[in-house]
Amino acid sequence: MTETELDAILSDPLAEARAAGGAIGYVGFDIPQDILLSPGLNAFHLPWRPEGGGAAAEKWTESSFPPLAKSILQQWADGVFDNIFEYVIFTRGNDVSQRLYYYVCELQRTGVVKGPQPLIFDAAKIRRASSLAHTEDAVRRLCAGLGVSEEALAAGAKRANECRNAVAALNTNRQGAGAYYEKLARALLFAAPEPLFGPAPELAPPPKGRLLLAGSTPPDGRLHAAAARAGYEVAGEYYDGALLRYGAPVNLEEGSVERAIAQATQDALSPRLFADEAASIAKAARAANADAAIIWLIEEDEALVWRLPRQLDALKQAGIPALSLTRRRWDAGDGAAADIAAFLGSLS
Repeated sequence: MTETELDAILSDPLAEARAAGGAIGYVGFDIPQDILLSPGLNAFHLPWRPEGGGAAAEKWTESSFPPLAKSILQQWADGVFDNIFEYVIFTRGNDVSQRLYYYVCELQRTGVVKGPQPLIFDAAKIRRASSLAHTEDAVRRLCAGLGVSEEALAAGAKRANECRNAVAALNTNRQGAGAYYEKLARALLFAAPEPLFGPAPELAPPPKGRLLLAGSTPPDGRLHAAAARAGYEVAGEYYDGALLRYGAPVNLEEGSVERAIAQATQDALSPRLFADEAASIAKAARAANADAAIIWLIEEDEALVWRLPRQLDALKQAGIPALSLTRRRWDAGDGAAADIAAFLGSLS
């Protein structure tokens, strides 16, 4: 798909949801694609605005809420999602999404806002048998709430695996123009995936080097653009909103589909992931053949910063120079582009 076509989707991210009628919304990047891609469900992530929230969202939420969540809450209060979404799924695998669920429920209970019916996907991330069983039950309960049968879930899992294979092929053959892949990752949140797949356009290699961008999910491609201006292209992303969110294909040959989906959910990248994040970021950097890495963390992402020392150490051991930008503004209006340019300029 061309960048122009991606721009058309991103210019009106609710277009397909409006056309679908009775669509399902979701908030959080670790809700299983296998459920979201089940036949007839028409599921789309709620869009956000790079400028963040508004007066209502600021009044109702504390400062620790990131701008993405405030933007969604403000749009909910403004009635943007009325008559578009029947349900909106929030994930407990992300603390922000979980808190936003309870805020919306309480605001609806008191009659302050209306809008779709909120649902919670109660994923447990700790790698132990009881957590896996809990998440497997959560998959069944969410499917029951949405009217997704076992046959439909199996079809959704097959469709999701096709998407995962397509994403893996795109990443394997990724060349330059990181902004293109950033737009693709966002567009896949708001449109049916199949038309977006296919050969990527011919992209020129970066003039200076390849970069891994990790940490918080940025609002759009502004950090990719900052790297490109310095002669580097983002050749891989390690944050939960990137193409990485699709994960590896789910094994549908052994055990129940629900158990396979639950296992994949435990492994999905999220702020509550219980895994060796140091080894994972080094692996992502090597997969991107990165010459350098930037870990960009916004002020409100309190959970992610605890991983930073070990991640930086892992990148150092891998021989990959890294820049950490912590407690930053989501809109990158705090000099992030200049910091990136200075770091990349120093590498030569």
